[in-house]
Amino acid sequence: MYATPLPGGLLPALVIGGPFALIMLALIVGGVAGMARNAPPRKPKAKRGKAVSLPEAQPQPV
Repeated sequence: MYATPLPGGLLPALVIGGPFALIMLALIVGGVAGMARNAPPRKPKAKRGKAVSLPEAQPQPV
């Protein structure tokens, strides 16, 4: 018996099951891409400029 890099039976399983795995992967990728395409547009984030200080609280007349 000669040494094989793959355990016995794994190569036929990959050959037979590989196309099905690729089909499933394509369906998942297509579904994610379709959902992303159908999503509402994202609002642009506000650009961060200089730090703006909030106005100080003014004492109220009693």
